[in-house]
Amino acid sequence: MHQPHPLRRACCTALAVAFCLTACGPDGHESAAMGAIPAQINEQLQRYAQAFSFEGQLEPSESDRILGRLCDDTFRMSYSVPGDGEKPPTVLDMNFTVVLSLVHMMHEAARGDEPSLQDVVPAALSDAWVPFAKLQPKLRIAEVLRHYPAGESAYITVIHDLHEGMVGAPDDDAHHYETHLTWVKAVDGWRLQNKIWVDTSPE
Repeated sequence: MHQPHPLRRACCTALAVAFCLTACGPDGHESAAMGAIPAQINEQLQRYAQAFSFEGQLEPSESDRILGRLCDDTFRMSYSVPGDGEKPPTVLDMNFTVVLSLVHMMHEAARGDEPSLQDVVPAALSDAWVPFAKLQPKLRIAEVLRHYPAGESAYITVIHDLHEGMVGAPDDDAHHYETHLTWVKAVDGWRLQNKIWVDTSPE
């Protein structure tokens, strides 16, 4: 009998974790027809890769600093949770403070430390995230699907991302998502304002 993916089980009560960007640089897999991602956006995407790559190579405190440079003050992260026949589809939402705490915890777990959460994270959310963090998921970008300006002060990147390599999972057990990133032009450059993560794996 097929068992639900560990993150899918967690996402019944929690927003899924962010991912590691690997395909947005000069050697990435973006379509030639789209042209290159603007340099300032690409610089932020590389910073994004640092913050959301849970390989155990980044100090948790450094991830806090990077996220502070990456995200706009109004940053929100949302996850689309698919229905399962008993529960309807829902969208879970987090603000920057909650995301900062969760990413910090993921880096702690990746380094083999006991993951900790701040009081800003609701108990129901932490109950799902702590066991997920201990699985030490490896998250990456498979492909940049689309990227385009939305006026002079906003830019959109759409990415096919996946997580894989979790402790105790089969080597080929990957889970797929489509992620929409909205960037806004601030006084000091482009900032990530919104991230929407949609589960695209088959049931």
